[in-house]
Amino acid sequence: MNIFLKKFGLLVTVFLTGACVLVVEVVAVRILSPYFGNTIFTFSSILGVVLAALSLGYYVGGRFADKYPEERVFFGIIGLSGVTVLGVHALSVVLLPLIGYSLSLVSGPLVISVLLFFIPSFLFGLLSPFVITLQHKRFPERGVGAVSGDVFFWSTLGSITGSIASGFYLVPRFGVDRIMIGVGVLLFVLCLIGLAGRVERKRLLSLVLLLALTVVGVSSVVFASGAEEGVLYKEDGVYSQIVVRDVDHDGRPVRTMQLDRSASGAMYLDSLEDHVFDFSQYYVLYEPFEVDVERALVIGGATYTIPRALLESLPGTQIEVVEIEEDLYTLAQEYFALPEDERLTNVVGDGRRFLHDTPHTYDYIFGDAYYSLYSIPVHLTTVEFFELVHSKLNDDGIFIMNVIGDLAELDQSLTYSMIATLSEVFPNDYYFATEGPEEEGVQNLIFVGVKNDKEYTFDGESEYEVVQKLSERRIDEDVLDLSGYTVFTDTYAPVEFLTWQGLRRVDRE
Repeated sequence: MNIFLKKFGLLVTVFLTGACVLVVEVVAVRILSPYFGNTIFTFSSILGVVLAALSLGYYVGGRFADKYPEERVFFGIIGLSGVTVLGVHALSVVLLPLIGYSLSLVSGPLVISVLLFFIPSFLFGLLSPFVITLQHKRFPERGVGAVSGDVFFWSTLGSITGSIASGFYLVPRFGVDRIMIGVGVLLFVLCLIGLAGRVERKRLLSLVLLLALTVVGVSSVVFASGAEEGVLYKEDGVYSQIVVRDVDHDGRPVRTMQLDRSASGAMYLDSLEDHVFDFSQYYVLYEPFEVDVERALVIGGATYTIPRALLESLPGTQIEVVEIEEDLYTLAQEYFALPEDERLTNVVGDGRRFLHDTPHTYDYIFGDAYYSLYSIPVHLTTVEFFELVHSKLNDDGIFIMNVIGDLAELDQSLTYSMIATLSEVFPNDYYFATEGPEEEGVQNLIFVGVKNDKEYTFDGESEYEVVQKLSERRIDEDVLDLSGYTVFTDTYAPVEFLTWQGLRRVDRE
């Protein structure tokens, strides 16, 4: 046993600390996403800060290990990193609600990443040079190259394990708070195990007491802060933090769902027939476009407002819903009055992948995965995606998109680029502004692509108020000059950059 510990003890330790590095890195995305979205800026900021801190840690750690080549120092750094992880997470719970929304979509993730994740990552970086030094000290007959190879192998293997475990097991089952506390405790326990026999018992007991007090203190801060008025449900899903709460809206009781920082759906508690958000009323566009809907597909469920409305208004229609966040279907049933109905088929998965794989074609496809400016799924905005949609529509079928954007005519515009992209595939296209085409502020925009060449007018009678107002809500695409706007493709779709430009302009105004 002693021989095994001597040969592999430090390597197992570096395996576990390597796993902790990647767990913290993956979870960091989830910590920042409610405030800055799942954007390329969030991912890049976290990766850049963590790598910068690790590289500095490697540099300083090598010199520190040469000066203090002692195992108690090494395990002391591990314990310090554990305390830092716990403390930083408590700080994030307090700090982000205070300043997160005041920082920009671009610079905010970088600033917060430095504040929260630089120090823990720096401490992690100190460890590898220490292990190389200590392992070579244990086995001087082995070359530095062989020892370094062993250490990098076990550290990287740990990182791979931590990365896979985070995405496939930890985040879906335990949530951010428990994971961060668990990582901090694991690191401190490694410290205690490593220091056992190397420091006095009294000092070791003091460290155990410090760990207990730290965990209790951090837990009280983290979990006490989770108690919010009106919140019925708050958990981390696979892709976003999910919050369901009851609020008052213009004197009426409303239940809302928020995914990260985006309001994804809502329902009046005193009437299921009324729509809180204007865009959801446009599900009835099958009527003015004269579509006989036998099979419908909704991409993006959230509160399942659109599927529920279709079930009620189209009693003979088969409806499929593709929602990538697996918990939302059961949450819609529990909190948003989604009925059990054999005509509704729910699929957990990515909308584009589902369209590629499904053998079915549809009369009606509603794209409701664009509900936020902070997490627009780029792969659902490109020519290639719209071509796939077009191929899955029956003759006379329609594709409807709910998009958040603005109609300000600028040299670069997310809205007009998306219009230019859709029109490349659907020459027979129509666009509606839920607050009116003269409104240049941010609003919900409804894009419609029709798989035929019929020309439609919107002056017929209808029982639906939203259909009655289509003419005044219509954007005149004939006067739009789209020649200067980027057409999005799978190889070039600067969605986040254009989103940032739009948000920056709105903030200035």
